[in-house]
Amino acid sequence: VYLLSGITLGFLIYGLITLVEVALSALGVGGGGIDGRREQLSLAAALIGVGLPVWAIHWWFAERGLDPNRPNAEEERSSTVRALYLTVVMIVLLSVGAFAARDLVREFVLGFLPRPQDDFYGYSSGSAARSLATLFVTGAAWGYHVAIRRRDLARGPLEGAAAWLPRLYVYGATLTGMMITLQAFGDL
Repeated sequence: VYLLSGITLGFLIYGLITLVEVALSALGVGGGGIDGRREQLSLAAALIGVGLPVWAIHWWFAERGLDPNRPNAEEERSSTVRALYLTVVMIVLLSVGAFAARDLVREFVLGFLPRPQDDFYGYSSGSAARSLATLFVTGAAWGYHVAIRRRDLARGPLEGAAAWLPRLYVYGATLTGMMITLQAFGDL
């Protein structure tokens, strides 16, 4: 259930990012042209149309196991698989969002600097609309999963892997921050 939730969450997020990017480009935010907008909308609709219901059904099954009236609710809340799912999802969402934020800042700064016609250093203008859409969608999904983790913790203490595994998220967040900082200094 958690594996399929994670996979379909990825499809859903990619579809939402594409949809928000097209909307931002249509509004003139972040540059981008009108080329391929119809194809992007078709892709986004397909990913969301399939990803949302499949993710919602699997996530409903996962959350249903936490119902206090169910006999194994405490086992589900403190399961290693649930902890692993939340840890991996939060690390991936934070990493993708952080890199999108870095790209957005890069585009903003490079907008003020003169660049040669042939951009030797590879700082070609990316899509600020894509970075902004990615930051928005991954931030919302990350916030949702953080709220789920906090809710699980509020219901009582966790032990074993359910307690320490999500703490790896902090280490993953620290590693992501260090990587982005080092890469930014290298670019500078």
